[in-house]
Amino acid sequence: YDDEEEFVYSEEEEEAYSDMQSPSMPSSDKLTQAQKQADSVAYNDDDDFDYLDADDDADDEQPTSAIQQSNKPWEVDFKAHDLSDLQGRQEEIVNDLEPLLAVSRGSTALLLRSYEWKTESLVEDYLGDSNKVLTKTGVHAHPPVPSIETGDEDFTCEICYCSGSDELYMGLVCGHRFCTSCYETYVTIKIQEGESWLIPCPAPKCKTLMGEEPTRLILAENKDMLDKYECNLARSFVKSSASLAWCPAPSCEYAIECVVPRSAMDTTIPIVNCKCGKSFCFGCKVDNHVPSPCDLVKKWLKKCEDDSETAHWIKANTKEYNNHEQSAKFVLNLLEATEKNMEQLQREMTLAWIDVVFLKNAVEVLTDCRAALKWTYVLAYYMVSDNQKVLFENNQSDLEMATEQLNELVEDPSSLTGIGDIKRKVLDMTHYVKARLDTLLTDTYQGLQEGRWKYED
Repeated sequence: YDDEEEFVYSEEEEEAYSDMQSPSMPSSDKLTQAQKQADSVAYNDDDDFDYLDADDDADDEQPTSAIQQSNKPWEVDFKAHDLSDLQGRQEEIVNDLEPLLAVSRGSTALLLRSYEWKTESLVEDYLGDSNKVLTKTGVHAHPPVPSIETGDEDFTCEICYCSGSDELYMGLVCGHRFCTSCYETYVTIKIQEGESWLIPCPAPKCKTLMGEEPTRLILAENKDMLDKYECNLARSFVKSSASLAWCPAPSCEYAIECVVPRSAMDTTIPIVNCKCGKSFCFGCKVDNHVPSPCDLVKKWLKKCEDDSETAHWIKANTKEYNNHEQSAKFVLNLLEATEKNMEQLQREMTLAWIDVVFLKNAVEVLTDCRAALKWTYVLAYYMVSDNQKVLFENNQSDLEMATEQLNELVEDPSSLTGIGDIKRKVLDMTHYVKARLDTLLTDTYQGLQEGRWKYED
């Protein structure tokens, strides 16, 4: 599935996002507004998604995880959804639209999938000419409840030509009948091809669509394929939404919801954290790259992939970037060493795990700092040499020195005397390093918002 698709946001959504970011709005109001917006997404033709009235959804039992609300200036609100959450979200939209369209629930779902969940476009077209929409999409307003029947003397499967009263078959509202064995094979192929959200009748030139009910009936004894079918339905739903994206981690099945318009990508770096532990940019799907904006990251990665002299020059003249990149790769080794140090301190000083966990917390802070420092050099690489760059590099240098000092303490805490001395110095330095990181990221974010950073062409 292509996650690079461009989406367009309406003026109302742009204004809503600006209000969420406005420093003049009380933080409680911002979080309330963000919660309402993130919890009430629907989709329309002009904007690719819009917001429903939050009050309409207030009593819905939506099985979604709690929103991760931002508390730092550079952070964005996001929410991780599992398959159950996504199914619940689809059910909500179908249930809201079914009375308006006055068709069956299954037909409502098929129409929404045919319109890629763009509700406004569907409603406008359907109220204008319902027969035209139904004919165009291959959907019937009130199809009969699907069932598996026993063959009769007139039954012949139009695929394998089996016939007789011993055969089991299923037919759709179009009148075409096929044996259950051929139907299951046909549906399985469609699911494996990844197109299972809109499966047409197997008959040549028939446009009638199989809904969810007949598909689930055919796959009732094939749980693995049924699970894949449900997953494909969720994937089509996520693909149709500007505010949803799959976590790029291998084998991860979570989708992340984040409401950040494309127009804000130059001034916002929408970093989200999946429940699987993956931290990535919602905008470009690259691993966490704060404080560099997406466009600079793409330019940098393209240069680094280039096998020309330019790429060699970059690597030779930005060794700090490479140093922090390598240091980040050694974090796992440092974490293992730290855990050994923690165990040693526990044994030698008869301490509980909680008494030495501050060392592990320090490693987590080091991890964040290494990742951020690596990308500060990308930002500095493209900056115009002016006073603003000097100030940025001062913050960068302060964080780098503090990070190295904390790294030394964590690597060899035994050089300090007594657990009290170790804990005090590590905690103090951890707090200081976090403060330096916050200072750098806050200033960089404000610089992006204010347009302070000027870049070389």
